[in-house]
Amino acid sequence: MRSLLFTFFSILLLTSCFSPEASNQKTSKNQYHNVKQEVFMSALDSTKGLLIDVRTPQEYQGGHIEGAVNIDYFASDFKAQLQKLDLNQPVFVYCKVGGRSGKAAQVLLELGAPEVYDLIGGYSQFRR
Repeated sequence: MRSLLFTFFSILLLTSCFSPEASNQKTSKNQYHNVKQEVFMSALDSTKGLLIDVRTPQEYQGGHIEGAVNIDYFASDFKAQLQKLDLNQPVFVYCKVGGRSGKAAQVLLELGAPEVYDLIGGYSQFRR
């Protein structure tokens, strides 16, 4: 009975170590933070990281967070544009309501950004 329990828990431990979620991250040091506006702006102010607006140029021209670089998530060369940036610093990303920025955050982590902050509610929430 003991050997059966030992085998069961050993298998359970091994399978938990190889979960799909764990294998999708580039390294364990990369961190994703989906945060509210207060935390987003405070962290941005304290780290002076890279601020990216992933909305369309038209949305960006209608208003944006001061200092943001506009890289359209829907652009065919989106990933190539990100690769040109210095991603060895915290990256702050937002879109209109949070969908595109969440996907962009995953791309940024794959490209090696050490920390990515994603603004909950996007620019729509920021303006409120």
